[in-house]
Amino acid sequence: RATLADAWRTENGKVSQDRMIEAWKTVLRGAAQIGRGATLIESLVGIAERNLVQLNARWALKHKVFDETGLETALQTLRQYDQDVEDPIRWVRGEHAMALDTTQYLFSPPGDDGQPTINREHAQRVADVIGDAGESTDRLREMGPEDVRTTVEAFNAHYREIAEQLRIGYPDVRASDLEATAESYLHTSPLTELLLPVLSRAYKLRARHEASRRATQLAYAAHLYRARNGRWPKSLDELPA
Repeated sequence: RATLADAWRTENGKVSQDRMIEAWKTVLRGAAQIGRGATLIESLVGIAERNLVQLNARWALKHKVFDETGLETALQTLRQYDQDVEDPIRWVRGEHAMALDTTQYLFSPPGDDGQPTINREHAQRVADVIGDAGESTDRLREMGPEDVRTTVEAFNAHYREIAEQLRIGYPDVRASDLEATAESYLHTSPLTELLLPVLSRAYKLRARHEASRRATQLAYAAHLYRARNGRWPKSLDELPA
């Protein structure tokens, strides 16, 4: 936000086109870097940063920051740096791995029988991290070895189904389909209720971001066309692909 805000500093009452574009590049490079992470939160932070650039870019159009040459450079910058190249399967795998790691952390075999039992110290640490008042921790302590195995099977099935749905994608798969998948596994155990994320919300945010990304670039293409031809395009067919 600070980088983008700084781009609006005026020189002789005029916003610098070059400073504006360099600010976009800086933020979009950072968003691309964090978006390569293996967790859902990293993906969402990357999306949020890119959305800030798109909002800033549309605001720049409204205030006529760019001349014809600037519009062309701005559009090229957005097309080069604001690309939807993120594979959501990566962070699904990351969430899957964290769920299994947390299960192993909470239920470690303490003896020769190899049966998973709750590690009370670890359970308390997890409760402290998530701010749980104690109810979930008490329910975790009641889980037996078979409950733990059932939980692991539920995590495995849930994330595999979600990954396949994301591979298929919109419009064949809607957010409601992801919600139905999560709901079918959510109440398997206290641990699934604690750890299964609301991936349908992330799915909606990614779809909203993609619409914003395309619309922003489309708006720049339309303004560039007008600057070059003295009129708005009559249809999208007059714009580049």
